[in-house]
Amino acid sequence: MILLHLIRSARDSLVRHKLRSGLTTLGMVFGVGAVVAMLAIGGGAQAKAIDAIRDMGIDNLILLSRKPSVAASATKTKKKGDYVQAYGLTFNDCDRLAKVIPHLAREVRVRELTEKVWCGNRRVEARIIACDPTYAKTTNLRVDRGRFLSDLDLKGNLPVAILGADLVRDLFPISDALEGRVRIDQEWFQVVGLLAVKRTPGGTSSPAAEELNRTIILPETTARSRFGLLSVQMETGSFQASRLEVARLVLTLEPGSDILKAKALARQVLDLTEKRDDVEVMAPLELLEEKRRVQRLFTIIMTSIASISLLVGGIGIMNIMLATVMERTREIGIRRALGARRIDILAQFLVETGVLSLVGGVIGLILGIGGAMIVTALAGWPTAITVASVIMPLVICLAVGLGFGIYPAHQAA
Repeated sequence: MILLHLIRSARDSLVRHKLRSGLTTLGMVFGVGAVVAMLAIGGGAQAKAIDAIRDMGIDNLILLSRKPSVAASATKTKKKGDYVQAYGLTFNDCDRLAKVIPHLAREVRVRELTEKVWCGNRRVEARIIACDPTYAKTTNLRVDRGRFLSDLDLKGNLPVAILGADLVRDLFPISDALEGRVRIDQEWFQVVGLLAVKRTPGGTSSPAAEELNRTIILPETTARSRFGLLSVQMETGSFQASRLEVARLVLTLEPGSDILKAKALARQVLDLTEKRDDVEVMAPLELLEEKRRVQRLFTIIMTSIASISLLVGGIGIMNIMLATVMERTREIGIRRALGARRIDILAQFLVETGVLSLVGGVIGLILGIGGAMIVTALAGWPTAITVASVIMPLVICLAVGLGFGIYPAHQAA
């Protein structure tokens, strides 16, 4: 009952001086609003990055073929300036790694090409992924309609294809893509599956998602028999050709396996005879942990900057409460004469300070959430508002207000 009486008394006191109370709470309003908005934007960025890394597979070890800057592996042909450069992962490399890496659940060998895809008189440039049926499970791909590749497709070198969502829209704007065929170079492929539209958290897109939406997936054996392993580029008076057997190797380990130890072992196997700079070994789990560390640091820095407004608001509250104490000396004297103890006066002014801080915090919370929603609507940037990002600024706001209100309350008592 005493607490309710103090709250009502604090409310009446603040309502009597609406303009002064409103100006006093501005520091808290902007402080809490900035903290909530920063936490929401930072949380959305973290969720977006983590989702992209998770799509790569937390239990995966990814080996990427990189074209070396110096063609040390080039085999010169008879004509001067003409050569074939072999680089990257080979089938023998993949076989050795599959035997050596412990707790290996499955492996996926991937080739990547960029070719023009035709459907009637429509032509688009697309990324071609040549793989086996385990690629979908390994990379968390989802088929919207139709099916993914099967073992029969792989064994029979069948001319079948799975299209990304953007390719379906561009090549089959009217007809059903599952009933159609597409042409790559001079080869025809039957469309047997359509990938689901890839989006990041918040419904936005990203370069990786856009690339996947413009991807066509073929059986690895079919692509090898149709397009071979050579990539030729014409130059003035000569040609340059490169030979690449496997563009990407994805090794999926059993859950709970030591990914970093497997990464070090894979590097040792590749560098067994000589150090190779044409293969990069990457662990998505390592990228995930690094991203989390960077995001935590970003959140701490941005929240610290936004919290300066809270400190300014606290100083403003202390200043105005000191002035209030001077104005209400007569009231305090009457209360004391009627039997109020010092602790009662202290509690009265602390409750007023707390109510002032809490009102500013709630208004700032509403503005912060609204600002985060505006950022999502205008910039397409995903935001994440959690219970912690709502409660923490309010608690800090109340603590700052009470902390700066102790001295005025003590002076009043």
